[in-house]
Amino acid sequence: LNENQALKYLDIACVGTISDVVPLVDENRVIVKLGMLLLKQTKNLGLKQIINNAHFKEFNSMSVAFGITPRINACGRLGHQDEALELFTTDNQEKATELAKKMDEYNIQRQLEEKRIYDEAIALLQEETQTNCIVLGHENWNPGVIGIVSSRITEKFYKPSILVCFDKDIAKGSGRSIEGFDLHKALMECDKYLTNYGGHSLAAGLSLNTK
Repeated sequence: LNENQALKYLDIACVGTISDVVPLVDENRVIVKLGMLLLKQTKNLGLKQIINNAHFKEFNSMSVAFGITPRINACGRLGHQDEALELFTTDNQEKATELAKKMDEYNIQRQLEEKRIYDEAIALLQEETQTNCIVLGHENWNPGVIGIVSSRITEKFYKPSILVCFDKDIAKGSGRSIEGFDLHKALMECDKYLTNYGGHSLAAGLSLNTK
């Protein structure tokens, strides 16, 4: 893949760069600036259909972040990531329309899941005494959604938070932190209790055995 061939994928690279919430400086800024121009007239059937479904009032990076990104993320969070890939690679308009509609539905489902888990987490917080950090767990939480809820909990209380979902003998968690508290470093201090973990100072995932 040479430079000229790569340029035709700038629209998708632009969406990925914005969605990953990386600093828009240096090459990231170039990718987004040029990618947005291509995105407005994208030839990718799936991407074009998502844009049509999102009904943008304005066409900018915020439109991508709040109109396109959630629809793509919802697929992965609910276990339908293969359909997102198929959407971006199909050359069949009927298939693109069908898959984009599914992504709308998955996003609504994700929103409902997020609200349910958030409400349950807040209810648990009222029952328990939490100090410098918040750690909550439940059997009926979706592991693909708890990271979003953890972000909301951390934003609301300005404390590091970890939400854990229990599935038989395995617990999977996702956490978010605040400036000044390195969540990944904290997990490193507890690694003997964990089966796996990764991330960075402000966001991390983990798993552990419950027995």
